[in-house]
Amino acid sequence: MLAVNAIWKDNDALPVLNAEDKACAERALATYDAAPRGSTPGRISKFMATLAILYPAAKLTDPEVELRLEAYQIALADIDADVLARAFDAASKTCRFFPSVAEIRECARKVPAPDRMIDACRLRTLLLSQPAVPIERAPSVPLTGEDIRRMSSEVRRLGLKCGALTQGEIDEALDGYEGAIAAE
Repeated sequence: MLAVNAIWKDNDALPVLNAEDKACAERALATYDAAPRGSTPGRISKFMATLAILYPAAKLTDPEVELRLEAYQIALADIDADVLARAFDAASKTCRFFPSVAEIRECARKVPAPDRMIDACRLRTLLLSQPAVPIERAPSVPLTGEDIRRMSSEVRRLGLKCGALTQGEIDEALDGYEGAIAAE
């Protein structure tokens, strides 16, 4: 996935992406969105098998065990597999008895989201913040020395900051000019 932290950190203003970066972010988000969600019955069965070992055997018949397993698979299938693995682990450490679906879901709510989910959320926010129409810069008209001399020092400083001017252009335009003003 695109290194979201490389282009946006929590406390930064959201950047405007160029066309290439925007396309890359859209592909990364599409890949994330296309990935399967939730947990498979096989993964849930493995988690349940671990719990069955950790807790003393309940007095359940084989058909009851199958029904319980199927009920847990249906009730927990919507939870991301990474989150569910951590939830089962947390439940096994905090529940005195075999955890119920509600207890496992409660543990899942307390588990931090995996980094890939956070990155996808950030990418979605970043893409939604982009202007609907790409902002195209107008072709720059070369400034003459006279144009630069007429600018206030604040406008020249802003020109430097946004990259419209270089220090060399300012120095060349003002070379000898400020001294001539002071002599008058």
